[in-house]
Amino acid sequence: MSTKFAFLFILLFISCKTYSQWNIGGKTGINWSNVDFKDTENPSFILGVNSGIITGYQFSNKIGLQLYILYSTRGYNAKESVYVPADNSIKDLKVVFQHIDIPLIFKYSLSRGLYLHIGPQLGFQFNRTAFYDNKKQNSIIFGVKQNVDLGMIIGTGYSFKNGMFIEGEYLIGLRSCYKNITGFRHRSWQFSLGYLYKFK
Repeated sequence: MSTKFAFLFILLFISCKTYSQWNIGGKTGINWSNVDFKDTENPSFILGVNSGIITGYQFSNKIGLQLYILYSTRGYNAKESVYVPADNSIKDLKVVFQHIDIPLIFKYSLSRGLYLHIGPQLGFQFNRTAFYDNKKQNSIIFGVKQNVDLGMIIGTGYSFKNGMFIEGEYLIGLRSCYKNITGFRHRSWQFSLGYLYKFK
């Protein structure tokens, strides 16, 4: 039995070795993001961007692994959620977070260019901006910045023979956007267009 397993392992290794292929490229697209904080009344989505570089390794014609380094903007809208004592008014709030995201994605090809992918994402929040009634604020008076964000990505895509690809995916944030406030985890639909160069 052990001999059979060893033989199968060798065959798998040889097939992967024969097919193995590095690739490099980039992608750009949009994010449609929100947060899941239940105490914020009627939080709504905002439009953001994602753009960056990709490197990957294809183990076989079915299985691959890809590492992304992306600039990304996400956030949320909350209607009539901020009280401003200066003019005794309640204003709409919009918060935009800027991240450097590093997803590590397991990719499984189905057929004819169609594939599924899933994997964890590590994010570094380096800036955030608040708007009261669409007016940019010089400082944010609530929440402590969460420097490191964790999430999980699941999605699908289609690769064309010329190296172009399109992807759609959903990001499930696992940590709050703020250190001192529970909840406020990112939820984001992400759509992108990219190109991969495959080394022979």
